[in-house]
Amino acid sequence: MARHCTCSGEPGAYCARCEALLARAEGRVMPAEVHVLFHGPQTAQEQRSFRTPHKTSKAYPSPVAAPGRQQPPKIDRYRSDAERRYAVLLDQWQREEDIARWWYEPMKLWLAPKTTITIDFLIRRYGGEPLELHEVKSVWYREDGLVKLKIAAAMYPCYRVILANWADHQWHWTTMPAV
Repeated sequence: MARHCTCSGEPGAYCARCEALLARAEGRVMPAEVHVLFHGPQTAQEQRSFRTPHKTSKAYPSPVAAPGRQQPPKIDRYRSDAERRYAVLLDQWQREEDIARWWYEPMKLWLAPKTTITIDFLIRRYGGEPLELHEVKSVWYREDGLVKLKIAAAMYPCYRVILANWADHQWHWTTMPAV
């Protein structure tokens, strides 16, 4: 599969930022590593003490309860019914081989100081097409969410940013222009 992004300038390769985001989404890189890849260590102490937690540490608790203890309750991972419905659609697309893989809330994009957007779904299609960032909204959504999507599309042109809107019992897709 050919891999590329539009910001690398080289066909067949991702730029460092896109490669780091893809690695984070696939679980190959820990979040702290992604932060340092994007921003570098912020302080001298962070430079000295930068470590990724081991999978057995408190940062990554074991999913299996200890003997004699009750299993933790199952937590619904989706924030809304629309996101849950969209995940079912993505599972169907993956079974039909329309998409190669998808991830739920894999990353947070920094748009400005103290302004971020958490992308609902990251989608990788077959054939080396650019990665797609899908933001799911139900019938009613606030204007600032739409503005953040437009800014993300402009700041990250290597991704195809798509608004998926659930209205009138069907999905409507709008591709945000990367101006």
